[in-house]
Amino acid sequence: MQRMDDYMRIAAKTPFELNEVVEAGNKLQALGRYSEDTLKMLGDLAAVSGKPFEQVMNAYANMATGQRGESVRMFRDLLISGDDWIKATGKQLDDMTTLEMEKVLPEIMKSKGFFGLMAQQAETTKGKISNLNDALFQLKAAIGERMQPAQKSFVSGLTNIVEKMKSWFAIPVEDKLRGEISHIKVLHDELTDVNTAEDRRIQLLEELNRIDPTLTENINAQAINYGKLADNVDRVVSGLQKQIFWKQADKKIAEHELEYENYADRIGEAQYSIRELYTSYGIDKGSFKENISAVEALLLNKINEQNKRAKGSQTTRTKEAQQLADLNLSRAVINELTPKKEEQDALIKKIRKDYEGLAVELGMENTRAQQLDASSKWFIGPLPATGMNTTTTNNNSDDTVN
Repeated sequence: MQRMDDYMRIAAKTPFELNEVVEAGNKLQALGRYSEDTLKMLGDLAAVSGKPFEQVMNAYANMATGQRGESVRMFRDLLISGDDWIKATGKQLDDMTTLEMEKVLPEIMKSKGFFGLMAQQAETTKGKISNLNDALFQLKAAIGERMQPAQKSFVSGLTNIVEKMKSWFAIPVEDKLRGEISHIKVLHDELTDVNTAEDRRIQLLEELNRIDPTLTENINAQAINYGKLADNVDRVVSGLQKQIFWKQADKKIAEHELEYENYADRIGEAQYSIRELYTSYGIDKGSFKENISAVEALLLNKINEQNKRAKGSQTTRTKEAQQLADLNLSRAVINELTPKKEEQDALIKKIRKDYEGLAVELGMENTRAQQLDASSKWFIGPLPATGMNTTTTNNNSDDTVN
């Protein structure tokens, strides 16, 4: 998960907590504006203005969703004035577009010397405490994983961050299985070596029996049937190889399941927020999209009436304006993430189908349920070389809202 690596690296070098950086990055992703440079730029703005990261993100979200007047007002609180926008764009506030504002924001930041302020604040006492908290969080995850038995089942509902930590510090089950296969083969080779002493042969048989009694099944230690021993070894090694194969499949699927669940959770939160809004105005008779349209029209009407009463004088941000901004952001989240959720679902189904087909081809399909610990989802590398293509096409969903 490259994105989570970015978040952790940024949080480790800034005065902001990891959860603040993750939340800001996710909001940028929902807006279709994510890049590490943009995330750092907005972090610098929060650092220099002394405002919470969330406040900076709200200002940027207003600009990204086309709310010029509101974004100008909010950026004023972040030490970027109307004159700064006019100077950078060469246009009056009423003439410039939010796209133009977005384009010149880095120039304004550079001209005012705002870049790099986040890193400077990380050197303050407060910044070092924040970084220490992030480091302690990661250390606790690492120690916890090492101290636990390797076969312990994953706890349902772990966050992406914890999953990432565990992938760093845990020993993959496949590595253990490969090690077991190698160990069995080494013991077998020594056992069948003509130079191995009789008492050593007995020790080797006992060790093989401890690994798996199937290895020494129907073997007489006093008169070893080496053909039968070879058959037993082949049978056990084949079973271990099947476990590796299916654990590989499960982990590959689990990677996409994590992404799917993440998208589904964020879409669900956005949908819940929207439902809370329109039901608070007594709107809940049509479809989800119809209710959105109805509450949007109601809010716009209220805002227009407020602007008329203000008669051009400067007004403070109203509840309705904030609700409309939140509605637009939630709608952007749903429209952005629904195709991505569907893409992950399609990938999961395709990978499962590809592996089931490959299992038949390689003779890995039988007694799968007996070979796997269902709670284990480790992955050991790329798919076997079969030319399988896991590319899929995004489909539109009825969940998206316009």
